[in-house]
Amino acid sequence: MTLEEVLHAYEDKGKFSILDISTDLSKLDEKERSRMETKAELLAMSFSDNSGKDCWGTYYGPVTTWENKNTHQIVYRPDKSDISLLDIDYWSKRAIQTSSPILRMRYSGLVWDFGKYITGEEPNFIKIKKTHIESCIDILYKDYAEHPVVGVTIIRHALKKAFSISNKELVHKAYNTLIQYTKKYSTDEAPGIWGESMVQLTNHLNCFADYEEAVVGSHEQRFDRLNRACEENYKSTDKFLHSLRDECELLCDYYFKKKDLDNVNCHLDLLLEKIRLFYELRGSLWSHGMLQMMQSLYRKYNLNKKANKLFLDIQILGKDVLREMSGQQFTVPLEKEVLDKYFSYYISGSTEEVLDKYIEQYIPNLAKEKKYQERGDQLTPLLSMIRTVAYDWTGIPINNIGVGPNAEKQKLTYGMYTRMLISSGVIEMHIQKMKEKEIYTFEQVYSVIEKIPFINKEQLPIVRRGLEAYFNKDYISACTILVTQFEAAIRILAANAGHEIMRTNNMPEEGNEYASLEKLLFDFLPTDKDQSPDKERIQDIITYFQTLFTDKFGWNLRNLICHGLLPASSFNNVMADRIVHAFLTLKMIRLEKAESKV
Repeated sequence: MTLEEVLHAYEDKGKFSILDISTDLSKLDEKERSRMETKAELLAMSFSDNSGKDCWGTYYGPVTTWENKNTHQIVYRPDKSDISLLDIDYWSKRAIQTSSPILRMRYSGLVWDFGKYITGEEPNFIKIKKTHIESCIDILYKDYAEHPVVGVTIIRHALKKAFSISNKELVHKAYNTLIQYTKKYSTDEAPGIWGESMVQLTNHLNCFADYEEAVVGSHEQRFDRLNRACEENYKSTDKFLHSLRDECELLCDYYFKKKDLDNVNCHLDLLLEKIRLFYELRGSLWSHGMLQMMQSLYRKYNLNKKANKLFLDIQILGKDVLREMSGQQFTVPLEKEVLDKYFSYYISGSTEEVLDKYIEQYIPNLAKEKKYQERGDQLTPLLSMIRTVAYDWTGIPINNIGVGPNAEKQKLTYGMYTRMLISSGVIEMHIQKMKEKEIYTFEQVYSVIEKIPFINKEQLPIVRRGLEAYFNKDYISACTILVTQFEAAIRILAANAGHEIMRTNNMPEEGNEYASLEKLLFDFLPTDKDQSPDKERIQDIITYFQTLFTDKFGWNLRNLICHGLLPASSFNNVMADRIVHAFLTLKMIRLEKAESKV
């Protein structure tokens, strides 16, 4: 079989996939595959639809990408650099010759995407740009798309291209086609299809004013149908609720752009009303999440007071959420001989040596922490892809961990925090072993802390009071006092290191305000340009302090304690041991003028 015979078979075939023709082309014999035309066809069929936006800003893009381990460059397959002048010329001719709208869309689209990149010249308007848009429209008109969702993607692309060349005729032709196509395939359970007409209307109100009444009316009718379906089925299924939520947001986007806040408010209130119907069917955890979603929607449309009022409902439900969650207990068998060997090293030596070894042992090592995190991700790859929701003690969700551009940093910090909690049992045993040797006493710990040069001497009585409370097991007093004094010590350390400890108020005439502990610690972090031999050690200690005191994805003790966000039960030996350990870690920092060394 020849190349021409393969192409001819697809000219009047109607609906087919690009993979079909690509497969048939690859079956040609070596002589046919060696032809320039066959190579151009195979290359044309190798690009993936709707995948080039992030890498090249195009519609057509690579099927796969990966990073070259040696050069650290991204490798694309296929790559736009694979395209030659001969390919562009061949595709331009084929776009005119072929009678298949599927092939015409691809040839003309590739030339539009990559023609200027290869030739340096803008593709021809009639032969390429107009042809490409009309081909997209023709595919939907003739119902040649592989799936309705694919059809919507194609017509969305056609509209984008028509707007890019400011051709009103093609814009309206494409939008009309979209409306008719979605009428044919949309059902109340398929928002991915019926939503596009509303999205385009909202984005281009001035252009589509003639369609506004009909399009909005059809979406309002769907909202009413879904609203009634929720009322009729709330005891058995919530499948209509999720479509109602999608329709609600589409309509609210439209009304918000029209500055019709009354309609926005009305639709959101109706959605919230329906969500409340499903509390009994779906339980507190589901309801909790849906109320958070409603908060986000109210805020999206600047209805912040209504969003804030939902905190009361969230807090009430939160207690039920915590009750619904089942705790997991596990035991770690520790052999006495192993423990004895472990502690024999750490409690041998002078008092100062024992305390120094204790301090060093429980400062997290950032390099090791990253390896622990990587190992955890490898063992539970699916779990590592799911966000973790952190709740406060009342059941209010505080943080979503593992989302956004800083997902990996969030997971590492949260992992360090959880590993601190896990190690608390060993710390408790370690402290007990030191106490048995009369090493970890109030006098000995205080004698270490009072010698730290950047603790204000006038504040030592406060530190002393906090330590006395700690050794008397008054953990509420100990933690509250010592956290504030830790911050005071860091502030003096920062001043001596030449860091900014005061900043100008928003109104400069009002003077200055103290920088936060978070800012003070951040300023101590080494930069990429830092060549200090102590760089990694400084990084370990400061990251430890951040995780323990200020990072919201970590323990965050400074903020939780100072803002009164913890119950009395949280103030225990586990928390207090760590705070005192952090205080002792300050001993490892030596003070120099305008410089700090660890």
